[in-house]
Amino acid sequence: MGIPIKLSGFSICLSLVLFRLTWTFKHKNLTIGVIYPMSGSWAGGQGCLPAIEMALDDLNTNTEVLHDYRLNMEFNDSQCQPGLGTKVLYELLYTEPTKMMVLTGCSIVSTFVAQAAKMWNLIVLGYGSSSPALSNRERFPTFFRTHPSATLHNPTRVKLFEKFKWNRIATIQETQEVFTSTIEDLEERVRQANIEVVVRQNFLTDPENAVRNLKRQDARIIVGVFYENMARKVFCQAYKEKLFGKKYVWFIIGWYPDNWYRKQDPKINCTAEQLKEALEGHFTTEAVVLHQEYKVKTRSGMTSEDFKEKLDEQLNYTDTTQIVGYPEAPLAYDAVWALALALDKTAKKLQQNGSTLEEFKYDRTDITQEILSAMNETSFLGVSGNVAFSSQGDRIAWTQIEQMISECIKHSQPTINNITVIGSLLSLLCVFPLGLDNKYVHPDMYSMVCQVRAWLLSIGFSLGYGGMFSKIWTVHRIITADKKERKVLCVITAPITLIISTQQDAKFAFLALAILLSAFLSLGLIFVPKIFEITRNPKKSKLEVRTLSDSCASKEEEERHQRLLLENEELKKQIAEVTNHIVVYVVLCTLEITNHILVKTKADSGGNQSYCSIFTLEITNHSVVKKTRQWR
Repeated sequence: MGIPIKLSGFSICLSLVLFRLTWTFKHKNLTIGVIYPMSGSWAGGQGCLPAIEMALDDLNTNTEVLHDYRLNMEFNDSQCQPGLGTKVLYELLYTEPTKMMVLTGCSIVSTFVAQAAKMWNLIVLGYGSSSPALSNRERFPTFFRTHPSATLHNPTRVKLFEKFKWNRIATIQETQEVFTSTIEDLEERVRQANIEVVVRQNFLTDPENAVRNLKRQDARIIVGVFYENMARKVFCQAYKEKLFGKKYVWFIIGWYPDNWYRKQDPKINCTAEQLKEALEGHFTTEAVVLHQEYKVKTRSGMTSEDFKEKLDEQLNYTDTTQIVGYPEAPLAYDAVWALALALDKTAKKLQQNGSTLEEFKYDRTDITQEILSAMNETSFLGVSGNVAFSSQGDRIAWTQIEQMISECIKHSQPTINNITVIGSLLSLLCVFPLGLDNKYVHPDMYSMVCQVRAWLLSIGFSLGYGGMFSKIWTVHRIITADKKERKVLCVITAPITLIISTQQDAKFAFLALAILLSAFLSLGLIFVPKIFEITRNPKKSKLEVRTLSDSCASKEEEERHQRLLLENEELKKQIAEVTNHIVVYVVLCTLEITNHILVKTKADSGGNQSYCSIFTLEITNHSVVKKTRQWR
């Protein structure tokens, strides 16, 4: 049953005028073929196909680009499988009308399609293909892409390794050409930077043994390249092997959807919370795929912010982060605009020679060369940023680095916090002895009370403010900038102390108030931010971890593991022996020095030297001996 729509006479007239104008200008048809993946290892068509449809709608109402032509699309699903993708290509080729260009998605399909399409003089434009192998102009002379090559990330990764002085890394990859060529390029770059690749692991469908080998060979800095569905398997196994935490740093691909680890996956037996725990602290590198100046209008007349709002409205999805291919949607939109601008430029060039675009057939190399020339000269501001192609047909883009950090309390130095809390509590306890006088305490015990309150305040202050000082040492510029305020505080405190020095009640009130204020202020600075953070982001209850049976490793791996254990035991024994020799030597030296000091002291003072003085001399001389040994 249709929904009745009420239109005013003006609206109907306006619609007819616009249709007439569009038909007058766009009276010829051009068809492009689109091969998109709606399922498989990268189902990017879910987010990219709506963006392609948006671009076609915008171009077909644009009178400046392809003035006489209307762009149509014929498409089919490749499921990100090269065999099926090639089948779809042949169906497009042998079905009328002639296709002017072909758009492709995932790299593995683009590799086969682009290699075959050159035989038909057909240009292929990839919106989701990142394989470095596609940069080979001898194999793929008619291929272009709006998605940057995966090797774009490698220089950034190497810079990070050098910045943090990591000179030993490990790699783990899914066995796909896109990832193999990426890792080969990374290995060449780290070799030039004098960084060693100590472990290399790859897998086809199950990463269990590969992750286990990383753990056994003590890999710490790990670069992983794999599709999203395999990423969940890798980090599920990493969780089981405890291959995460402060000792490990993971680098993975950044073009997965946000919260990709929360997607329900029946092929793994880990919860989303467990995957999140394994992913804590990992780095991602990805190309900037959305123009960062959100208010600047692009070639299409939209800003990148307008494009995002329009796409979200068309998708009509509550959580777009769960849509595969959503991050690449701007690349797909700009791919259609790139081919349209190239065809527009070619049409004008052909018109000068008395030819037209609709004359294109798969044997017309002259028209193909004109389109190739126009593609090489393409340059415009798109919703994904500046769109231009290198001589290899690659997109030139920026790289961004992100790190997943979701824990606030863990990274706020809990040990130092505990010391500060203990110091504050001791300072608070000092208030009670301060309020005691000879009215409540026997004169014989009063000196002890004085000692207790002095010790409590001294230790409390040392622990509390020592801990806080160690935390704010990293922001010493702020402390330096705050010197003036500290001087004012001293100027205010000093006169008050002098005035009330003879008034015991006032003195107690002032000291107690100062201690209470300082202690509670310190505790507030520690706990209040954490309370706010936990209130904003309450942690979900930990789900029960199921016991998982470990698969058997190969015989060679077990033998190697046993050899390593034996070698470790031998090293431990050698270290223990050396340590025992050092301890005995130090003890003998200390006894000799102590004996010398005792004899000398006894001779100098007639044997009346106290134990505390001898102990002090012993420690002092012992530290001198230690320093002398270090200097030697």
